[in-house]
Amino acid sequence: MLDTSKTWRSSSLPAIIHELDLPLFRARLHDALKGNGDDACTTYHAELRLKDIARGWRWVCISGRIMERDTAGRALRMVGTFSDIDERKKAESRIARLRDLYAALSQTNQAIVRIADRNTLFSEICRIAVEHGRFELAWIGLVDQEKACIVPCAAHGIANSSLVATGIPLDAATPQQHAVIASAVREGRPDICNDLQMMPVTCSNTSRIAVSGSIASFPFAQEGKTIGTLSLYAPIPHFFDGQLIELLTEMSRDISFAIDNYAREAQRSAMESALVDSEQFKSAILTAALDCIVSTDEHGTIVSFNHAAEQTFRRKSAEVLGKNLADIITPPEWREQHRQGIEHFLAGESFLLNRRIELTAMRADGSTFPVELAVVPLCIRGERMFTAFIRDISDVKRSQTILKESAIRYRQLVELSPEATFVCQNGHITLFNQAGSRLLGVRDPEELLGRSVFDFVHPACHALFQERSQLRPHEVQPTPFIEQVWMRQDGTAVDVEIGATNLIYNDMPSMQIVVRDITERKRTEALQLGQNRILNMVATGVALQEILTAIARFVESQSRDALCSIVQLAGDGHTLQGEIAPSLPLSCRARTGPPSEPIRAAARRGEPVIVKDISSDPLWEHARDVALEHGLRACMSWPIHGKHKKVLGTFALFFRRSKEPSVKDRQLCEICANLAGIAIESRASEEKIRYLAHYDGLTSLPNRFLFKEYLDLALRSARRHGKKFAVLFLDLDKFKEINDTMGHDAGDIVLCEIATRLRNCLRHTDKIARMGGDEFYVLIEELGDGRYAADVAQKLLEAASLPVLIGSKECRLSVSIGIAIYPDDGNDGPTLLKNADKAMYKAKDLGKNGFQAFSKLKFNDAGKLHQSSLQSIRHALLS
Repeated sequence: MLDTSKTWRSSSLPAIIHELDLPLFRARLHDALKGNGDDACTTYHAELRLKDIARGWRWVCISGRIMERDTAGRALRMVGTFSDIDERKKAESRIARLRDLYAALSQTNQAIVRIADRNTLFSEICRIAVEHGRFELAWIGLVDQEKACIVPCAAHGIANSSLVATGIPLDAATPQQHAVIASAVREGRPDICNDLQMMPVTCSNTSRIAVSGSIASFPFAQEGKTIGTLSLYAPIPHFFDGQLIELLTEMSRDISFAIDNYAREAQRSAMESALVDSEQFKSAILTAALDCIVSTDEHGTIVSFNHAAEQTFRRKSAEVLGKNLADIITPPEWREQHRQGIEHFLAGESFLLNRRIELTAMRADGSTFPVELAVVPLCIRGERMFTAFIRDISDVKRSQTILKESAIRYRQLVELSPEATFVCQNGHITLFNQAGSRLLGVRDPEELLGRSVFDFVHPACHALFQERSQLRPHEVQPTPFIEQVWMRQDGTAVDVEIGATNLIYNDMPSMQIVVRDITERKRTEALQLGQNRILNMVATGVALQEILTAIARFVESQSRDALCSIVQLAGDGHTLQGEIAPSLPLSCRARTGPPSEPIRAAARRGEPVIVKDISSDPLWEHARDVALEHGLRACMSWPIHGKHKKVLGTFALFFRRSKEPSVKDRQLCEICANLAGIAIESRASEEKIRYLAHYDGLTSLPNRFLFKEYLDLALRSARRHGKKFAVLFLDLDKFKEINDTMGHDAGDIVLCEIATRLRNCLRHTDKIARMGGDEFYVLIEELGDGRYAADVAQKLLEAASLPVLIGSKECRLSVSIGIAIYPDDGNDGPTLLKNADKAMYKAKDLGKNGFQAFSKLKFNDAGKLHQSSLQSIRHALLS
């Protein structure tokens, strides 16, 4: 995802961060960069999406800390980590998507019950799909048979003209983005496109749309005939999975049920209105009744068969009058029981009258369906009759089945969820999964059912839990996850984060609580903060002993039953010294500290040494009594390694119980041993860095930076005491020829030899430095008389002219020297160096292998230096 071969700067990250996450990234980074130095303002933490070449976008968690600032408080360096949380985010998204859709389905059913107008219902369904189902656009269109197109009826969400059209043709040449909608209506079944960009263009004059994401269309019907469709758009590709499609299909069936119900209600209302003042009012009531009303005589012969019965049983009234009811509506296997029922009634033994019972009825085509039956006995003109009120409960049974299956699916979803999930009613647990049992440490699941959820919430968190869990019944938006402390069955505390959501479970208002164990995350955060604090101590120059003490205390805070000891390895590579053990008893350190054999063994072997039981381990033969006297029962010694596996010391943990160190103990020990190694090596490296910053790595002479300090000190001393000093600039003659003919290795040998000779020509108070290449500077202080500078220059010439032996070959070279005297040739360092440089080049112009002094008296009006003999130069220096 990131190129680890180069250093990344914060300014490079926005190019690979998702545009929706950029504001969060910049806000968090701004807070960290502008922090005032405390942890709250110098740490950085954010969850966002980064561009992944292989997978598109990947969720990551970025955690970092400002490690260095300049004197003005500006951040110079940040250290951080990237954690892959893509799978967790995808799982959360899938669960949230199903939860939102269950909520939308529940809201839709409530709207169907509450709203009596079809267009109002359509608008409400679109709103519910967007606000609760989390779709970006919901659109309902109805079929216009005359124009052979789908016209919009209701919509909610983004106003995108390319997705919401005024009329969508039903033919196969529908434009690309509307082909799914037209296909769903034509075929009478859902049609899904999970990637609009990959959808083929069906029209020659239609270009590929710029909209990306997923679209699905779910047709609905009236009396079995498709009349419209519910279309949903999400900006995310591959949004619609199998469970989502199944739930949305269920929603479209609910819409069909509502439309049929509206039609029946409209029909019933129209008939009541037309016949309210008619003489046929009573007959019209019978005809317009939604329930089937069938009257028979005492022998079961049909004497009336209303319109609803005709629609339900698909038989005309004329063809059934005078026939036996059992032969018309009762399946063959139930007809004998029907006749027996009539006989029991005539004998005064029937118990089925004036009650509602559920039976199976039969249509004209022989198909069966469930009905609810109530039989009322009547007596008209002395004749006994029966009126049967029959209601088709197919939709009720189907709804009950759907609700039951939905509850089963939800229960399975909860049980299979990897996260601890609890469903509570009135604060008591009614459903939980195995992950919940493991989190609370409950062996027998039956112990949880009916328990108050507050039994497992830490008393200090009761008020916050009560506040966050009090959602109003109509709210389905989950609360943000909050951190709390819960209690396991055995009374131990566990760090968790919880989120609550309202739902309906088993026809009762309930609350779903998702609980995540964040103990390991808390421990990781504490480890990260501890490492950052210790690394900051290393970076800011804190004393080594203070750093090692901080490491020991940090380890003891993370492993509460352990005592820590840190011992360094002396320069001889064998002796252990400088024990840091803030919690070990003083009388115990001398025997169980550096002298103890396990610690020596770890340093000697270069690998961890684990003692599970001090009382029986042979390594503790000579220190066992003192260790046991102070309650030490087990220990683990870890070598502190530096670069190239060099042992720098040992890191030990002592336990008060006989045990084998846990994986966490080993991990903690390894991390802190590495931190100790960094601290010890960094202090040793600082000395080396200080040397390399001021001395030449090849000749071991001072470099230009140290020479500048020498020159500044000489200037201050000369000004204070009124003394002179000389600066000599040396450049080797013919050195390039040696490099070109014999190679750079030979050149390095020559430079080292010449540097040694030049240094041997000087007093211990004089300074010589290599400027780079074949150039050198010499500083001669306490210049009592000018002759000394000339004498030194002559010595340098003679020393450089001696042959240098490289292997079996003899090399000869010379040196050109320029001399500048303070204050005659300059009152500051740059001027003196510049004039010495000019004098050196004048010496080269005069034939090399010589020295030349810079003097203002030797320049003419054009600024040129007059040539002078060696004797005149000596004379000028002496004056």
